[in-house]
Amino acid sequence: MQILRSIAPLLMVLAVAAPASATVLIEQDVEALSRASETVVHARVIDIASRWNQTRTMIETDVTLDVIQDLRGSSRRHPVIVVPGGWVDGYRQVIDGAPQFDLNDEVVVFVRRDAAGRLCVTGFAQGLSRITRDEGNNIIVKGGAADGLRMDVLERRLATPDARRQGRR
Repeated sequence: MQILRSIAPLLMVLAVAAPASATVLIEQDVEALSRASETVVHARVIDIASRWNQTRTMIETDVTLDVIQDLRGSSRRHPVIVVPGGWVDGYRQVIDGAPQFDLNDEVVVFVRRDAAGRLCVTGFAQGLSRITRDEGNNIIVKGGAADGLRMDVLERRLATPDARRQGRR
């Protein structure tokens, strides 16, 4: 009886606590992301537009890219990537782990199709990297699974048989 009295306050708190939500992702390296992707592109972000989904239950953002180079596979010149979350009608929806794009960013994106056939980023934020240049004007990839790689090293890794072998989507 003493034990029940001592844990009763804890049980009451747990009973009224709101359920937690989280995004759970499996960490993936460049080769795993590549295998799960239809294409990998080096591109510039040229448009970002958020909207409600068809049932008005979720905000989605359409990110239009201007492809500079196909690093693996073949893409359209201006693919539109669908990303969960965004701003619409004064409402903001944030999805933990979702990739965040900024207008005019130069990026590397691992791209796959979702269940509805729309283009999306493979591995959420793991599949998005920004481009910077070092003092020698070498292209360096920042963020995502390719973080810290020079572009030429990333290109070589994407060309390996392990990165090209198609995995399950």
